[in-house]
Amino acid sequence: MGCIITLGNLRNPKAAIPLAECALTYSIDVWQAMEIIRSLRKLPDSPEKETAFKMLLEHPSSVIRQEAATSLMK
Repeated sequence: MGCIITLGNLRNPKAAIPLAECALTYSIDVWQAMEIIRSLRKLPDSPEKETAFKMLLEHPSSVIRQEAATSLMK
């Protein structure tokens, strides 16, 4: 979890897709996925960030899908 927070705090757009992949790989951990959403929201707008949120639209958790959709609308 600490790594997820650190990646968000670095604000490097290149971290977006690996973070989304992490959320999808460990989809049972919704708390971790929510922290990934928070970290993604800290990143500057970029194609990678948009792609990451679009990837999370396929997450098994409806909460994560809703948060990803909300983030895409901003």
